[in-house]
Amino acid sequence: MLFFVREPMATIGLILFSAIVLLAIFAPLISIEPEIDLGHRLMGPSLSAPLGTDRMGVDLLTSIIWGARSSLVIAIATVSICVAIGVPIGLVAGYYRHWFCESLMRVSDVALAVPEIMVAIAITQTLGPSISTVVIALSVTYWPFWARLVYAETKSMRNEIFIESAEALGVSPWRIMLLHILPGLTSSIVIRTSVGFGATILAASTLGCLGLGPPPPTPEWGRILSESRDYLPDAWWYPLAPGLAIFITVLGFYLFGDGLRKSLNPQLRLRSERW
Repeated sequence: MLFFVREPMATIGLILFSAIVLLAIFAPLISIEPEIDLGHRLMGPSLSAPLGTDRMGVDLLTSIIWGARSSLVIAIATVSICVAIGVPIGLVAGYYRHWFCESLMRVSDVALAVPEIMVAIAITQTLGPSISTVVIALSVTYWPFWARLVYAETKSMRNEIFIESAEALGVSPWRIMLLHILPGLTSSIVIRTSVGFGATILAASTLGCLGLGPPPPTPEWGRILSESRDYLPDAWWYPLAPGLAIFITVLGFYLFGDGLRKSLNPQLRLRSERW
């Protein structure tokens, strides 16, 4: 509770993305699946359709609620794969002084040197648009962020006295990495993961806007945003709904991640308390 009192912006972020998560989980209870109704296409906001309808007459609020499911599935799957790949690579490469470990980090450096969205576009273009393709494309481009973070912090902890003491006592390297080093990296990994959720949803929406996301009839925020361009400025509500959904979700994850970063970093916490 003290965390939420100390970091009000993080509390706002938690409320924002929690609302989106709850909408995605309880979508079948809140609304029916999006249905085409050409007789009500491009209608403005009303009591029957609070956010208006799209070019096929589908209620935009319903599309946003069901679209949250695909966006969160992509984000959860991508971030899970990135953590599963990046954390072990960074941990091993940071602990061992070996040419193979250094080679792994050079691979991550090359991956970070290329714009992530360009690599994701190339992969989705090659494999074809689908949720699994987007997950693969974003996982390939984002795992180096976790690897570099864990590598840098593991390398800085490598020469700490408690690590040298454990080695002197004959503790195995894997036990040292898993029980002595990894727990000290938990806060950094959690913060990186929170921010990674927002970045992944934004990147997935970008791919959807380019026509490389999940194909119809799967509701997807980026694709809805892209389809609305042909009906501007008359149907102003059309891009507003998916745009707000993307903005609120990404903002929520970033505010929460920034609040965690300040709360878990003593120097930043003292600085914010002074101000």
